[in-house]
Amino acid sequence: MRFLCPLLCSLAIAISSARADLLDDAVRAYQSGVPEVSITKLRQYLAAQPPESRAGVAKLLLARCLLETQQIVEAGQALQNTTGQEATYLKAQQALRSGHSAEAGRYFLELIESASAYSVEARLGLAETQRAVGQLDAALQTLGPLMSDETSADPRAQLMAVEILVSKSNISKAAELVSRIKAASAKIKIEKTCLEGEIALKQGRLSEASASFDKVLETPEDRTYRVIGLARLGLAKVLVQREQFEEAETELEKLISDQPRSAILDEMFENLYEIYSREDNPETSELVRWAAEDPKASGPDRPAYALYYLMRLQIQEGLVTDAVQNCQKLLDRFPDHPATIESSLILSRQQISSGRFDDANSLLQNVLDRSHDLSPENRSRVEYLLGETNYLRGNVAAAREIFEKLSLVSDYDRQNVLFNWAVCSLQLGDVRTFERAREMFEELNPDKALISQLLFDQALIEAKSGSGAADATLERLIQRFPESPETTRSRLIQAEVRMMRRPPDLIGAQQALRQISTNAEPDLEEKSDRVKFFVAADDPSQNVRSVQALAEEYLLKYPDSPARAEVRLKLGELYFRQADFPNAQTQFELVREDSPDSPFVETALFLAGEAARKSLNSASVDRAISLFEDVYKLGGPLKFQARLEEATTMRQAKREKEAIVLLDDLLAQNPPNDIRYEALDQKGEALFTLGPNDQKLYQQAIDTFDALLQSDGLPVQWKQQALYQKGKCFEKLGRQDDALAAYYDVLATEGAESDQLWFFRAGFDAAQILEDRRSWNSAAAIYEKLANTSGARSDEAKEHLTRLRLEHFLWPG
Repeated sequence: MRFLCPLLCSLAIAISSARADLLDDAVRAYQSGVPEVSITKLRQYLAAQPPESRAGVAKLLLARCLLETQQIVEAGQALQNTTGQEATYLKAQQALRSGHSAEAGRYFLELIESASAYSVEARLGLAETQRAVGQLDAALQTLGPLMSDETSADPRAQLMAVEILVSKSNISKAAELVSRIKAASAKIKIEKTCLEGEIALKQGRLSEASASFDKVLETPEDRTYRVIGLARLGLAKVLVQREQFEEAETELEKLISDQPRSAILDEMFENLYEIYSREDNPETSELVRWAAEDPKASGPDRPAYALYYLMRLQIQEGLVTDAVQNCQKLLDRFPDHPATIESSLILSRQQISSGRFDDANSLLQNVLDRSHDLSPENRSRVEYLLGETNYLRGNVAAAREIFEKLSLVSDYDRQNVLFNWAVCSLQLGDVRTFERAREMFEELNPDKALISQLLFDQALIEAKSGSGAADATLERLIQRFPESPETTRSRLIQAEVRMMRRPPDLIGAQQALRQISTNAEPDLEEKSDRVKFFVAADDPSQNVRSVQALAEEYLLKYPDSPARAEVRLKLGELYFRQADFPNAQTQFELVREDSPDSPFVETALFLAGEAARKSLNSASVDRAISLFEDVYKLGGPLKFQARLEEATTMRQAKREKEAIVLLDDLLAQNPPNDIRYEALDQKGEALFTLGPNDQKLYQQAIDTFDALLQSDGLPVQWKQQALYQKGKCFEKLGRQDDALAAYYDVLATEGAESDQLWFFRAGFDAAQILEDRRSWNSAAAIYEKLANTSGARSDEAKEHLTRLRLEHFLWPG
């Protein structure tokens, strides 16, 4: 910042009337260009607690000296409790150098509007503030009044305008303006020469650039440290342009060593970093040495920038652990330094790109907790990235809170802040807040594509959540932005939404598909063909062969499509519904062959096993067993069901003993209750089937059914089935009393969830046992219970009851 213009007239008058040795000495040291000495004497003077009027003068001079030596935080401390226009001007400079651009701008505007003696300096300062935050056009506009009259133009404003034009790469206009600058002083002449060198460098006129920079360095009078630094930096850039990288590296390292408090130190480091970045194994000993410096000796900038660029090199080389350590050192030693903020943001983005969202979240939160003097702009930058990080790690509520807060207190990246706030609100189902954020977003008059994208995101989230509002949102998007690139995608999603309704709106889905442009992008054409197939597959009015033809056409047309597995799975289901089990099995098995990494492989193999089992031939049954075993080995969600189906298929093939081994293995793994109930039931049935060859197996079957009956939370229908089958085992063992008791227990467990099949079976079998015993009254009581129960066999029970009463005179008395 080169426009810290010393206005010492009032200061000289103030101290001439009252001699104060230390203050006098401090002023002379400052005027001699040695602000470091001035700082020491001013601190000694203030420590003696001079009169308030003299103390105020000393504080302002101390702040000025501290600013010139880049001791920004200390300058802010010196300016506490100071008043007046000069104090306001210095506070503005201190805020600008601290990165508090908004605060600096307010101070400068206050001085400009009050038409004070500092108004010109304030206008220069305001332009510098705008330049610092990237508002280059605004900065040029601020400088305009100081350059409107060519005869009285302020050369300092012209010099800054040239610098801005160079940074905007408007070299021709910069060259034209620099040629008009009237160098009324040697200082302005030197700065103009330096800028002429910068322009020549940008134009590739390296010899002229080098000559200009050499001229600056050969003129000892009226040179500031900044101009010397710019000239030496310019010469280093010339060396880089000439690809003399080693010489440029040496020059930059020497320059940084010579000027540890330079106002352009960050630019020096940036250029040195660019050279290091070109090297495979850069020698970073200088960076390491500077990083370890005591800031009391060299100032905070050099060690802070050294740590920052060292960290960037380590990220580039993949040394992330070392980079994290250096970032932490920056945060510990220089929590409010601009380099600390930049390093934290860069490292966080690297962690985010690597999927380490929690690490990025911790780092950013640590910055907010530790950096107490963050400028509003930097705080907003950190909070914005923290919001993105929370979103990516799945904490949408925390992300929404951050974006909402930013929308209320900051103008930082307002368009994206409002966009993200809206999307987060939408994902949380907060439609009211979403609409508020969307309205605020649209008030910014953003590009129509962004509004279209927001509506598209709204529809997408509604569709994923199954909301019926998705169709209406998509239609609103299509009608409002018919030329949007999202129109085709919207029609596709609209078709899917309509297809997924219950019941499906297949006609509506077909209408949406017909409105899709035939000139769709390749990926959209693929998705359109895919949705057309699925709509046709779910349409019962469609000819089966035409649907099959659509599938085969899709599979031929898109051999590399990731959706091949879904299409084959759906085609297999279509064959399955038509009882064409061999073709269904083929399609299901091709899912694994075509797309071995597809998440649908497990389901496809399971269905292939079911299709093979239903083919009813020995070869297909063996294949079904093999397929269910493959599903079991995958260890996915269908693992236990596959083992159960494998055992069922074994039983279908009369391989009861092998089935029992599989069922015991399944039960030993503590499967879910529904699987466990069926496994115990199947094991009991298998033992019952083997019972004729070994009577002991009937008792084992009874024990198995008892284990089922003792299961926690056993539903009524399972209890009835187990009791009935237990009764059949008792009958086989000749234990008719036990069988009768078991059948009666089935009748006693009737209820809202009872299974009529087992209820009536148990009742008729119990009544038969009683009839065989000639217990006519008891048998009649059972038949009466069955007859009074509404069900498929209640009439049959009435007929038995009537017959029994007629044959044995059992009419009610």
